[in-house]
Amino acid sequence: MRRGPPTPYRCGRPTGRRSSRSEHPLAPRCDARIVLTQAQQALLALIADGLTGAQIGRRLKLSEGQVGRRAAGLLQRLGARTREQAIDIGCRAGLLGCGPACGRSR
Repeated sequence: MRRGPPTPYRCGRPTGRRSSRSEHPLAPRCDARIVLTQAQQALLALIADGLTGAQIGRRLKLSEGQVGRRAAGLLQRLGARTREQAIDIGCRAGLLGCGPACGRSR
C-alpha cells in the first residue's frame, strides 16, 4: 500500500498545502492555546527545574516508568520532541511564569 506525502501542518492543524520545515507536524503549536491539567503543569515545572524522572517520581509518589509515560504525554500535547523543547514552549506560552525572553530553558 502506497502512502502519500505527509499532511502539512501549521499550529497543529492541517493546512492543505505543502509545508516548509517550520511547519512540521511535530513543530510547536504556534498560535494554538495550550491548556494543561494541574498535574501536567506540575510535571512541566519539575522538568523545568532540572529534576530527573526518579526525582520527580519521589516527589509525586509515582514510579519512574509512570513519570516517563506522563512526560511523553506532556511532550506530545505541547508538540515537543525533547524536554528542552517542552520547557521552551512552556516559557513562551506563559505556563512556567516566564515570558518570551525567558532564560529558564537555557
